[in-house]
Amino acid sequence: MPSNLLRYAVFSVFLIFAACQIDPDQEEWVSMAEHQDVLRAQEELGYKFDSLREVLSGLQTADSSKFEIKPPNEDSILKVYQNKFNLKVNVPSLYTEASVAPRLLKQFRDLATTTQGQLKLLAASDEIQSVISDIIEEHGQDELDLLIVLDRTNSMKDDIDDVRSGIKDILDGLKKYPNSRLALATYADKHQDTLGWYNYLEFGTNHEGITPYLDSLKHSNGGDTRESVYDGLHRAMEEGFFKSRSKRMIILIGDAASHEDEKTTYTLRDIVRLSRRDKVRMNFYPIIIHPGLRKLQGAGESKYSDQTPIIESIYPNPSTGLSNLRFYEAKELEVSIYNQSGSLVRSYKSETLELRVDLRDQSPGVYVIRAVYQGKQFDQRKLILKP
Repeated sequence: MPSNLLRYAVFSVFLIFAACQIDPDQEEWVSMAEHQDVLRAQEELGYKFDSLREVLSGLQTADSSKFEIKPPNEDSILKVYQNKFNLKVNVPSLYTEASVAPRLLKQFRDLATTTQGQLKLLAASDEIQSVISDIIEEHGQDELDLLIVLDRTNSMKDDIDDVRSGIKDILDGLKKYPNSRLALATYADKHQDTLGWYNYLEFGTNHEGITPYLDSLKHSNGGDTRESVYDGLHRAMEEGFFKSRSKRMIILIGDAASHEDEKTTYTLRDIVRLSRRDKVRMNFYPIIIHPGLRKLQGAGESKYSDQTPIIESIYPNPSTGLSNLRFYEAKELEVSIYNQSGSLVRSYKSETLELRVDLRDQSPGVYVIRAVYQGKQFDQRKLILKP
């Protein structure tokens, strides 16, 4: 019995020393109190781990709606700002000569410059009404003879519709000039529409007669490839319409270049020579409508455009006036800021990753920030300016 008690005592001492040693293979020892603290910490950590595992397991099987953040109330400030971001801002359409097919640009520009007229570029078909009205108001005068020559191929369908819808404003502009006269010619591709590629109707001083004619006008085959522009122009100019001794104007509306070489009977030189025949100045005002950007209207609504990611972030937004723009990369950018009516309020040039904009002198509202690279690629974002 004493021998058994002795063996038990020796074994107990050995267990105590083993429990206090960090590593039995090393001669490093800690006190029993420190060792018990370590054990308690390990035990507590184990409990926390088990509890976390139970929570995660519960999340996987529980109804996720319990953890969703409820949407804001209808009258909350956040809801107001979200609605503002959805507002349409009518910024000017981005469309530069760099975006136009070179042959189309050269032909239409040459028509304008050689006749002392003016070339117009449009990205949105719904602007055509106001542009025609502006041309008439700016360049018209008494006894004006105005010939409108219109491409009526399939690609121009939306544009013809917009001329129809805006014809009243165009006619109101003509009424300002006594004895002004009006005619309309349409053309397509004579190689595809051999019979109906050209139409002409003269209205004289009865301007309103153009309305039912436009309503009945149908577009023809063809797209935004080359059309019989020169041949259509020459034929319309030979109709005998022009009689004014003071002002003759031709507004040409199209989205495709003219045939050249053996596919056209007449050339630019023939058109210009005919315009000078009566020794009365005849001015051309060509309007090019981009076949790809025709749907560009306002901020972020471009269906066919060269909009690419340029602006990475705007912070803060909403802002009280000072905001930082961050771009995806540092390159030469032209940055413009427009208010909700489409007026330019700020312009910057940037070559860095970040740009600070200051609108503290502007009224609260919705603004559009547009960044343009090399006149082609662009990006635009909305910025809320709060009181």
